[in-house]
Amino acid sequence: MTVIAQVKKIKAGQPILVEWVDAADECPSPEGLVWKTLSEAQKQIQTVNVRTIGFFSMYKGKTLFYFTNVDYSTPSEPSIAIEGQIPIGCVTKITLLTE
Repeated sequence: MTVIAQVKKIKAGQPILVEWVDAADECPSPEGLVWKTLSEAQKQIQTVNVRTIGFFSMYKGKTLFYFTNVDYSTPSEPSIAIEGQIPIGCVTKITLLTE
């Protein structure tokens, strides 16, 4: 099953582990914020394999949205915090977790 097919079946609030690829710049800030040649910039970019654990929120606009904290003080309408998003093209694997 493709990642997109899988993500379309996940229900809101489902705990998930998302494995994905991000890009990182070897230059620390503010060095990474200064002018440089394109070839210099390309040499400094590397990929980083990331694992993110959270609760699935939704899939919209080719993006997976998640959150990491849930407040069940009002069980019929839980509150969420610490939202994040990952471009679906960067996702390599999604694992459904159990609570």
